[in-house]
Amino acid sequence: MKDGKEVIHDYNGRDYRTVWEHPRAMFEDRFETKLTKKLVTHAPGWFIDVGAGYGRVYPVYKRKDRKVVLVDYAMNLMEIAVETYGTDENVFFVVANGYHLPFRSEVFNGGISIRTFHHINVPSKFLKETARVMKNGSSFLMEYANKRNLFRIFKRGKRALTKDHEEYEPLLFGTHPGYFKKTAEDSGFRVVRTLGTGFFPRFITEKTKSFAKVLAMSEVLFDCTFGRLRFAPMNFAELEKEGRKESKHKNVPSDIKDILACPACGNTLDLRAPDAVKCVSCKRSFPKKGKIFD
Repeated sequence: MKDGKEVIHDYNGRDYRTVWEHPRAMFEDRFETKLTKKLVTHAPGWFIDVGAGYGRVYPVYKRKDRKVVLVDYAMNLMEIAVETYGTDENVFFVVANGYHLPFRSEVFNGGISIRTFHHINVPSKFLKETARVMKNGSSFLMEYANKRNLFRIFKRGKRALTKDHEEYEPLLFGTHPGYFKKTAEDSGFRVVRTLGTGFFPRFITEKTKSFAKVLAMSEVLFDCTFGRLRFAPMNFAELEKEGRKESKHKNVPSDIKDILACPACGNTLDLRAPDAVKCVSCKRSFPKKGKIFD
């Protein structure tokens, strides 16, 4: 896929929480959480969640020695996140475009992005921008929809084996593991390991949820075999930012103002006003709504 103009899959106006109330989603969440706990970094310091939504995954990676920035394009979801986690002094809320993150380069010690990459129409730009804000040697967990999964191979044959970023429908993409690996490496990441899940959620409905325990046993078996071979519908890739790793205690920013930067020109932002932040260089102004930087 050639680089082009990035397009945002906008969840503004949609309550994404309702998605996770159904039997299939609850089944998926169980196994996604298991892999996230296994692969996400335990490094202290600044941590970024790109495509955080309403903060669904935050409890999984929360740590006392970590400052977390939840980033999402949808203001309504970020408002829900503030309602839930706004009293936590170590959580910060930013509404932003994932292709143009409003942060200085090399500031985050760890990060995650779950259920976001399959909406990304220009993966190289997204991965390069993610790599830019990560410190050298840091770990980032990226989940993506694997087009080379067992079900799609059976259904699509050779098409499922093509090493590309395939658009199934508008702004919904499946990515071949080989394509993902090359794009990640070109962006400054190294793929450390990949684990997968998502084989059996498609069989969970209101009528079949009584068989969830049997399907869960099957999911465990398939995750431990075909998932490790990157044939699962959902791949969780542990990435490492290339470069010499810095000391844990070197130049650690103490406040959100020390890591924010103008998304337009990359320069310093003035955060003194209560309802807006202003770039000291290009003079662009961005609203601040309570605890949310927009």
